[in-house]
Amino acid sequence: MEKERNVKRLSIIALVISVICLTIAFALVSSRLTINGSGNIKPASWNIHFDNLTSNLTGDAKIIKMPKINEDKNYIGDFEVALTKPGDSVKFCYDVVNAGTIDATLQTKIINGFDTNEVDDLNEVYKTIYVESDWNGDGAISDDEIKKSSTNVPVKVDFPNTLNANEVKNACMTISFEKDELPIGNVSLKMNAQGIYVQK
Repeated sequence: MEKERNVKRLSIIALVISVICLTIAFALVSSRLTINGSGNIKPASWNIHFDNLTSNLTGDAKIIKMPKINEDKNYIGDFEVALTKPGDSVKFCYDVVNAGTIDATLQTKIINGFDTNEVDDLNEVYKTIYVESDWNGDGAISDDEIKKSSTNVPVKVDFPNTLNANEVKNACMTISFEKDELPIGNVSLKMNAQGIYVQK
């Protein structure tokens, strides 16, 4: 009987020791990982526009109709100029303003509907710009005369390549009569230029 009690005692002690060992072993192989924090989404703004349009004339160049910036300030247009002799030029300068909080980069320029990043043949663009190119006075317009217009009366349009948040950069559009050759017929041009900006 005494032997049975000793066996029971030893069994209970062994059981208690086993439970304690298991608890310690579980505690040794368990870990607690905690991630604690908070997040805020602050509102950003996107606002790129034109401002402060000015003009500068050289020689006998004339502005027949001064361009205007539209109400949304994203368009300059509806202007007409006249160049009469070599050396004449008209320059329109404007501020390109990033009044937003996001940095921007110029993705592409679009001239008369042509994406300048994707144009293989600039003559196709020139055909839409130089709507009249009668240099020899025969009343017809040839590819050579259009090319001559692009060389003799070039149009240059600038847009800044990058605009950081709250940055203002000045840019210009220039139409100039650069060569000494005068056309016998009419030479006239028509252009629409857009700068497409995306998040930097």
